Amino acid sequence: MKKSLIALAVAGAMTAPIVAQADATLYGNVEVELHMGDDTTSDITDPGSYNGAEDANLELDDAILGVKGSSELENLSGVEAFYQLEVEFARNSDPIRSSTDTGPVSTRKALVGLDSGFGTLIFGRQNLLAESVERMDKYAESLSTNNYFAFNDRIGNAATYVTPTFAGFEAYGQIIVQGEQDDSRDDIDGGVVGFNYSLGGFDLAAAYSEMDQNIAFAPGTDDTMEIYGVGLGYAIGDLQLDATYEATEDNATNEESDMWGVGAAYALGDATIGATYMDFEYDKSPVESDEWGVYASYKLGKKASVKAQYTSADVDGNSLSNDDFEKFVLGYNVSF
Repeated sequence: MKKSLIALAVAGAMTAPIVAQADATLYGNVEVELHMGDDTTSDITDPGSYNGAEDANLELDDAILGVKGSSELENLSGVEAFYQLEVEFARNSDPIRSSTDTGPVSTRKALVGLDSGFGTLIFGRQNLLAESVERMDKYAESLSTNNYFAFNDRIGNAATYVTPTFAGFEAYGQIIVQGEQDDSRDDIDGGVVGFNYSLGGFDLAAAYSEMDQNIAFAPGTDDTMEIYGVGLGYAIGDLQLDATYEATEDNATNEESDMWGVGAAYALGDATIGATYMDFEYDKSPVESDEWGVYASYKLGKKASVKAQYTSADVDGNSLSNDDFEKFVLGYNVSF
């Protein structure tokens, strides 16, 4: 998981960083998954939301289309301008109306930027760089992917600065300025700071975020949510070891959560096998959960792969008599 912050900021679906592209590039990704097991789409922090049903669902998990490009600026020597537009089509179509279903299209990213020896500036809807601490997010669908990880995938109305890389160290700052909110404030509505450091096979990432509740969590709440995260990684040949810790603090209710996890993955040519364990605590209900999982993936070529994943979670504090939740996923992915 040795990805630079710039690669994380503007990477497309299974593509190279945008700053390495000289011309406009069309790219995309389509993934179909078969899910079998207990319902895992509900919010773990709201025990009453679980329906406890077992399900089997063949669904479109990702349908992404994007275009990106870059060019040198003739009037600014050594500065490169870049852009990226990326949309995602509705994941689940109605099987009865499958030939005419025109589900919604959402904007994943819409950004422009400048890259130079003094660093990189990015403006618009973009990836949240704090995701670099979430090294344990290995699964397509499970209690962990739906509920444990605190940082959002992307942010809008945002501006980012990333420092140049020096001796394996790079830092960043991101702000959100979104004036049309209930609190009627005109200042900065959210901020993220963090850094990544790599040396040999060792990787360290740390991040801190503070956001107005109106932005990301609870519209109408006049307070902030704070998130802290640390990620560690170490590669020994074909073996990759990972660890993640995240904590949240809701300043409106004084509720807190903690999550930590460890994992290992081993590459066998085009195949990868791995296992993870995660522990989660939330003091609202209160809810405590631990989850373990195993997974395997295989590259069919440069642009196609298959995977199999199994996770099992034990949850204490939910409203169901059955506090064991399992999910088995088979997936097939093609990118271009």
